[in-house]
Amino acid sequence: MLQKSRSNNKVLLLGVLLVALLQTACAGFDKTPEPEKSFLSHSKLYRGQYDKVWRAVQIALSKYPIKINNIDTGVIETQSIPDNEVYKSPLGFDEHSSGRRYVIKARVIRMDPKDGDENSSAVKVIIKKDITLKRDFFAAPERLRSDGLEEKVVLYRIGRELLIDNVIEKAATR
Repeated sequence: MLQKSRSNNKVLLLGVLLVALLQTACAGFDKTPEPEKSFLSHSKLYRGQYDKVWRAVQIALSKYPIKINNIDTGVIETQSIPDNEVYKSPLGFDEHSSGRRYVIKARVIRMDPKDGDENSSAVKVIIKKDITLKRDFFAAPERLRSDGLEEKVVLYRIGRELLIDNVIEKAATR
């Protein structure tokens, strides 16, 4: 009888170890990205009037098909764009997929100065690129991480448009 209980204890111990091993092995294959690290938005603070920054954002996004363009809420959103249709990465080794599409969202926020001086006002522009990949007809769309280059290019274009506008304005006053 003593040997029978030892045999049952060994089987029970082996079962517990097997279940523990399977649970830790499955946890190692979790491919869910951490949201705070993988889906970042890029932002920049521009000095100047809200209307001028809004116009610069519109010019910077003029090559994209626009879905939402609302100055009152400060939102510009593009339509769903197929991969590599408007922007091509300078790195050149991006894999192209017919199921990958993206939407660029621009949020323009007025930062009112405390002293009320219109010349010292600032505007914050936030650019976010949402990429989805639909592998096949039955699969649900999967969110992908952006490399951040296109967002930085749009922010750079906004800054250049504001700089050009300021130079033209100074030349017109002379």
